[in-house]
Amino acid sequence: SIAATPPRPRPARPGPGELKAANRPRALHNARVLRHMQWDAHARKARAREVLARHATHVARAFLFLLAALPQAARGDWLLGADASLRHDDNVGNAQSRADIVEDSIIGARLSVYQALPLGESYSLTVGGDLGGESFHRFTGLDNASLGATIALRKKWGLGAFAPWARATLSLARLDYDYSYRNAWNYRAALASGRRIDDRWNLWVDYAYERRVAHAGAQEVPGLSGDAYSQNSHNLGAHLQYAWSERASVVLGLLARHGDVVSTTSGRARLSVC
Repeated sequence: SIAATPPRPRPARPGPGELKAANRPRALHNARVLRHMQWDAHARKARAREVLARHATHVARAFLFLLAALPQAARGDWLLGADASLRHDDNVGNAQSRADIVEDSIIGARLSVYQALPLGESYSLTVGGDLGGESFHRFTGLDNASLGATIALRKKWGLGAFAPWARATLSLARLDYDYSYRNAWNYRAALASGRRIDDRWNLWVDYAYERRVAHAGAQEVPGLSGDAYSQNSHNLGAHLQYAWSERASVVLGLLARHGDVVSTTSGRARLSVC
């Protein structure tokens, strides 16, 4: 037996309205607006990179000029230092809700080089740089590396190891994260003062202002800034050092910090105070 193949249905003929819509020219302003938005985004990124590069160049020039202006006789040998650390953070994100609290272990290392330059009887200038990094066990996106430069002016009131002293420090560092949207420049200004109590005990206090400048992201919520990783902070610390031996010492310290991001949201539909 031969089965008859049913005829294929003919496509429906478009009506007059559909023909008008099909023949209507597409609006070009949407594509133009999209191109302008992309150009503006690229231009903002380029301007941000240019400003950061200009700031870093000015700091480097000032550093080299100051170093070159010092007399050759006052320049000492460069000193090299290295340190490693292992710490455990029981609240990596500084969350408030128990369900949002996560913990992680972090390994850190830092290599520094610096030089102390005497300026008269009571002043000294210290210049140097450091290279460091951190590795997170669970949250590898927070892995980071840093490269920084520091200049410090120190004054000592009196002679001998037990005379009180004061120090002013300026530093600049570049922070690069595995999650690149966290990359930032970190500016720091600090004041410190202290004195050695005896052969084993050393006491000092310090205050520091930090400004972290990161690239602002796109606004996810209208009216709320996308600059989530730029911040200002104030730090006040007190430190006590005990010389265990000629090569080993123990440092105890207290740190109060204001301005850091505590958390973004809480369990209720409101923004937490940061």
